[in-house]
Amino acid sequence: MPSFKTIFSIATFAFAAFAAAAPTPQAASPSDFAITKRTDDAHLKSLEVILTETTSGLKPLCNKLTDAIGVDIEIELEVEVELAPIIKEITTVLKATIAEVKLLVGHVVEVDVKVIAVLVGDLLTLLFCTFGAIVKVVGKVKGDILLPLVGEVLKLVTELLALVLSLVGGLLVCLLPTILKLIPFILQLNIAGLLDGLLPLLGLGGLLH
Repeated sequence: MPSFKTIFSIATFAFAAFAAAAPTPQAASPSDFAITKRTDDAHLKSLEVILTETTSGLKPLCNKLTDAIGVDIEIELEVEVELAPIIKEITTVLKATIAEVKLLVGHVVEVDVKVIAVLVGDLLTLLFCTFGAIVKVVGKVKGDILLPLVGEVLKLVTELLALVLSLVGGLLVCLLPTILKLIPFILQLNIAGLLDGLLPLLGLGGLLH
């Protein structure tokens, strides 16, 4: 586990990177909003609804994962019989979410950047905390089965985050406080190239290698 000094140093570099990328502060509330592409189709869900439903749908699955590693049973059996099916369910949820977000591309919508930042932050926190704990406990024991499954989840998170960032201007800067809090869990997952696609999107490219 990295020392507090290491985590603090990384956080400092990350903050500097975000500060350099942040726009010059402006007065007026319109800066809190971003125009993405607007949905005139009443059948399309809003980005807020999609993200809220995704996190709600993932919470019970993530709870199952953390409960599973808390049970004193054979790790090999646990990974193959209990953890793998749950992780595959999580990938199914994320794939459905990505499909819904893609439907918003090409339409115009006004969103509150701060609200979206909270929703994305909640989703990232849920997934990073869960999978950071999973990899820490069982990754070395059965990594040949576990790591590819976790890698698939993180690829989908990367794709989803890239889509949302493309739709909501200024979102990354608003996510900074959440990202800094997640650095200990990000460090736990930064193995075997699992985060190669995600770290640049979070503004941490090159800082954790």
